[in-house]
Amino acid sequence: MKFVIVCLLFLVLVAVGYQLYGVAGNYFSLRGRFIDFQKTADELKVENKNLEKKINYFANPYNLIKEARLRLNYRLPNERMIIIVPPQNNE
Repeated sequence: MKFVIVCLLFLVLVAVGYQLYGVAGNYFSLRGRFIDFQKTADELKVENKNLEKKINYFANPYNLIKEARLRLNYRLPNERMIIIVPPQNNE
């Protein structure tokens, strides 16, 4: 009779251990994914702050015109554009 009880207890302990192993595996897997998501969220927060700075910068019409002149060679109708080419060094 004691042998049967010991065998049943052993089987119960094995079943509980197996379940705990599965739960622990899921925990560590989810923990790793959570850390990855947290890193991604932090990177996106930094990118969001940078984009907000750019939005605030371009909200000023003076800055918008300055960037358009710089990047797109924008000019006003009564302005003339002069392009200066730096000299080449033949060394």
